[in-house]
Amino acid sequence: MSHGPRRPLAPWSRRASSVLPAWTLRAGPSLVLSNTRSIPCSMAGGMGRRDARASLHERIHGAPSQDPAAALLKHCWVTDRHGRLPGLLLEWRRTASGWQGRVVRPVLEEGRWIVVEEWLPAELLEQV
Repeated sequence: MSHGPRRPLAPWSRRASSVLPAWTLRAGPSLVLSNTRSIPCSMAGGMGRRDARASLHERIHGAPSQDPAAALLKHCWVTDRHGRLPGLLLEWRRTASGWQGRVVRPVLEEGRWIVVEEWLPAELLEQV
């Protein structure tokens, strides 16, 4: 279904300044239209803050971890004889029998829950 021919964008329109390259916005031999502000002042708040204050997101959720190793940890589900339990995947390795994940997880031993770290086959692990 056609809505008729498309009209070209006027170079002074707001949409043209975000769609067209800057060199196409020439209105005359020396006049270049742009979307820059006409009053040289900074805007209060906004996303361009350059001071040391925490953002609203950081104040609500806490600052992100600066430790690069923490980004590699992944939550996972481990399915074993006790059912589906949560785990923390630390790393992967490839063996002759297939992929294995190094996982920290709870295990019921002699009626008590303990935390163990072990290599498990990928078939027992499920992404959260």
